[in-house]
Amino acid sequence: MDKYANLEKERDDFGQSYQKVKQQMSELKKLREHEANQREKMELYKYQINEIEEFQLQADEDDKLQHELNFLNHAEEIITISESIEQEFYEQDNSVYDLINNYIFKLVNYQQDNQQVAKAVSLLQDSAANLEEAIEEMRAIQDFVDLDKDRLKQVEERLDAINLLKMKYQMNVNDILNYGEKIKEDLASFSSYSDKISDLAQKQQKDLLSLQKQAQKLSAKRQKAAKKFAQELEENIKNLAIADATFQIKFDKAINMTNLGIKDFKSDGLDIIEFYFSANKGKEMQPLKDSASGGEISRFLLAVKKILAEKLTPRAVIFDEIDTGVGGKTAELLGKFISDISEYHQVICITHLAQIAAFGDGHFLVYKKSEKDKTVVDINFLEKAKRKKEIARMISGSETEIALKYAGEIIKKQGRMEND
Repeated sequence: MDKYANLEKERDDFGQSYQKVKQQMSELKKLREHEANQREKMELYKYQINEIEEFQLQADEDDKLQHELNFLNHAEEIITISESIEQEFYEQDNSVYDLINNYIFKLVNYQQDNQQVAKAVSLLQDSAANLEEAIEEMRAIQDFVDLDKDRLKQVEERLDAINLLKMKYQMNVNDILNYGEKIKEDLASFSSYSDKISDLAQKQQKDLLSLQKQAQKLSAKRQKAAKKFAQELEENIKNLAIADATFQIKFDKAINMTNLGIKDFKSDGLDIIEFYFSANKGKEMQPLKDSASGGEISRFLLAVKKILAEKLTPRAVIFDEIDTGVGGKTAELLGKFISDISEYHQVICITHLAQIAAFGDGHFLVYKKSEKDKTVVDINFLEKAKRKKEIARMISGSETEIALKYAGEIIKKQGRMEND
């Protein structure tokens, strides 16, 4: 149809537009899916940021709490030790603190006389001061533990909660804090694809409307050309001894031409066409593939090739005994059809009819012969005289004078190989 109506360029242009719209639809789908995924991701980030902030985590908090927990778990032992230190080193008679101060008192009178004694006195004074400070620290520990008896429970609960959070995120405390900062930045920099999606959707809709117009225009031209094409085919088929042939090209009318979507199109347009044919008068036309015999199909294809001969890309066309059931004037018309096609294509025609063979630019005789214990198929090119004899044989089965004369006439009539 498109070759007949010279619509191949328009069809190709439509195909490019069709692929463009399909690509736009694919890109639009990907963008929408990506945005949906991104929005879902951002919602997760919001939840995680809130969760991390609600925990009010501090850097290295889990390590600090673990140390505190260890201390609180051994608080009783530490208090006992601190009390013993205070008692033995400071409060009892002849305590360590008293002994150090006593020796300082004895040596202080000699420190001006000897440098080593002075240094020893100084170190002992430092030791007494450090011991007194250590005792104060031990007393503070006792006070702290006494004032925070519920602290152990608080630390355990806080540490358990942090450990659960670490398991959930598969990170340590510092990594969780860093992750929280990172997803805050990602959330702040999140850019919706809405504008891009909207722009592409509008462009795709505009291009789809343009595609609809292209398809409708192409379909209208096809339908207009189809009437003339069908008429030509019918006339040619009638000339090939199917006198009562009727032929029609039908277009699918189920498509709503005013509300077309991409699903309604193919790469070559929106048309679905079928050839309808009837070989006999009074018989309703049916799809060609269901109603035509093999011989009728062959003649139909011959008519198509003849009409489109100059429009088709040059090729080799083989007609294998297409003349079955044909004779007389129809055979001559058939030969003329094939001859017309040979103006544009290389034609090889296998025939038993002289009327058709006479149209050939070259004549080859294919025959069988017996050689000892086998049969051989041979082929010979026939020059002018031999060709005339073969045409005569095809006419009457022999090379009579009348047959040879008639053979010469039809060869001359067709104007073939006369200069051989």
